[in-house]
Amino acid sequence: MRLFTLECKKLLTLRALWVFVLLCLALNAVLFLNPQQDYQMGVAQAARSFGTTLTDGYADRLAQALPTSVLTDAITQAIRDTSDTYAGYDTGDMANYFIQTYKLEGFDAEQMRRKYPFLYTYHL
Repeated sequence: MRLFTLECKKLLTLRALWVFVLLCLALNAVLFLNPQQDYQMGVAQAARSFGTTLTDGYADRLAQALPTSVLTDAITQAIRDTSDTYAGYDTGDMANYFIQTYKLEGFDAEQMRRKYPFLYTYHL
């Protein structure tokens, strides 16, 4: 028990610990007092109502469901400006890379070729 007490005392006297705690509190205060809090709450409301998957027509459905405001316009514009990051990405290249790197042949190479097309099957 004495060792535990000494370790706690050592931790509490570390200046770095208190600096870390103060930085965490400062960050939370900044986030709490953020002037864009309305925007963040609007995004959260949209996510609860319509989900987080941006399918075709998502921005239009959102604009129709939410009351017209600067906030709604900002959210729908942000959604319309998004694009599919993985459009045109070919997982077959990744399969070929692993086949060549690990010198796979036969059944193992075929399993890699069959596996990687399933990694990216979702498209916007």
